[in-house]
Amino acid sequence: MIQYIEQVSNNKQKIGKNGVPGSLRMLIYHLKKYKGDRILLKDVDVKYLNGFVRYLSSAISANSGRQKRTLKQSTQHNIFASLKMIVHQAIKDELLTRDPTKSVDSPTTVQSHKEYLTESELKKLIATPSRNEVVKRSFLFCCFTGLRLSDVRNLTWNHITTGSDNQMQLNFRQKKTKIENYIPLSDNAISQLPKQHSSDSVFPLPSDNAIRETL
Repeated sequence: MIQYIEQVSNNKQKIGKNGVPGSLRMLIYHLKKYKGDRILLKDVDVKYLNGFVRYLSSAISANSGRQKRTLKQSTQHNIFASLKMIVHQAIKDELLTRDPTKSVDSPTTVQSHKEYLTESELKKLIATPSRNEVVKRSFLFCCFTGLRLSDVRNLTWNHITTGSDNQMQLNFRQKKTKIENYIPLSDNAISQLPKQHSSDSVFPLPSDNAIRETL
């Protein structure tokens, strides 16, 4: 089975799915920790999978070092999803005839709690002087548009256009989702834009650590 996973990993990489090999390396690591590397595809049944889910619930992260951190629930979910993908691929390759993962409950994921600034907090931030106005403006721009830091960091003046109704808007592809976006800019968002300068970048930002320190 380990050899088959490595074969799938190589095939995925050849067709440009470069994120898959990393996930499959993590899967292989934990499969070996669970039952060794001699398991056969045909032996991956409901009992094996249920045991693997239990193993993941207390498994130590490969990158935890001396701290011996257990896997996050989201990581457990992703590892099991990789195993399901392998089982489904084996069915396509006619190496398995049935899908035992249908009878097994995957590790659950916990939605992370997201903090939001209230209107009064935003007003307070706007009124607070900052040692780095670019960082402050970029953060407020994120608040008024819903953009991620990575998207604002990559934002250039070419992404800001004016529509037929004279409404300013963003036209860009999100770094994380790769989805094309057209976002009308509110007056609040427009007010945070700096004067256009020689740099292509709208917000020339320092490192993430420097941004966090400033905020």
